[in-house]
Amino acid sequence: MNANLLRYVGKRLLLSIPVLLGIAVVSFGLMYLAPGDVAQALLGDHATPEAIAQIQQQYNLDKPVWQQFTIWLGRVLRGDLGESFVSHKPVTEVIGQRLMVTVQLGFFAFVIALLGAIPLGVWSAVKRNRWQDHASRIIALTGISIPDFWTGIVLMLAFGVFWPILPPGGYIPLSAGLWPNVKSLLLPSLILGFVNMALITRMLRSGMIETLSQNYILAGRAMGVPERTLTWDDALRNAFIPTLTIIGLSLARLFGGAVMLETVFSLPGIGRLVAESVFNRDLPMIQATLLLIGAAYTFVNIFIDVLYTFIDPRIRH
Repeated sequence: MNANLLRYVGKRLLLSIPVLLGIAVVSFGLMYLAPGDVAQALLGDHATPEAIAQIQQQYNLDKPVWQQFTIWLGRVLRGDLGESFVSHKPVTEVIGQRLMVTVQLGFFAFVIALLGAIPLGVWSAVKRNRWQDHASRIIALTGISIPDFWTGIVLMLAFGVFWPILPPGGYIPLSAGLWPNVKSLLLPSLILGFVNMALITRMLRSGMIETLSQNYILAGRAMGVPERTLTWDDALRNAFIPTLTIIGLSLARLFGGAVMLETVFSLPGIGRLVAESVFNRDLPMIQATLLLIGAAYTFVNIFIDVLYTFIDPRIRH
């Protein structure tokens, strides 16, 4: 890594500080825009005014919003994300327990997306306007259009109930065995991977079509360079650069957690934790998970920008 790249990374990390601060403000403030009282929601409809006042004082909910934010941000900077209103456990502990599920789901889905998108996008561009290209576009359009939770329910019924070869839901930890763990994540990984594969395929196809029409590709054909070499070694490398942006956003989304899929398949991941926390008005958990997901998007974007230089040495930051 050269000095210019190191300076660029340092600059991006410094610029990420106000971005993360903005994410912290938004994640903290969103729940205060929702109707209802947090203490009332925690204690139920029959709570006494004295009990509500005690909860508000215990969690600093009786203070002005700006003062609550200052207290919360100070704790975050010290690495203390607070305590869950519901489980009364440290937020970092709960997130740590849920994070591995989402990381595994995101990793499997990402591998599936790339294994499908790269050959499909290249094939579609090489066979432009032929039946292969039309078939690829139908597959991509299907992945983009159909809601992933609906596909999840259909596949759950198909392979978990009517043809029970895969678990219809739930999570089996890695400690119980590699294959049982993979089986429990296979269906949601396929669905999530298929959705992201469709986006990457469309972007890669466009990049490949543009690259295959460049003069250096035409010159290579005139000199007798094999078509396979031109397509997979030369064109793909250049067409992959704009596609990296979509891959980066997809990667951040995957590791941010798929809320609907984790809920449908009863996976105890970050996405489901967000849904449960919103339903229970668990403010510390909501704020921490939103901050985590926002940080994932920020740092994945920095990583993708750095990766550009390794794919194309002509790019300098």
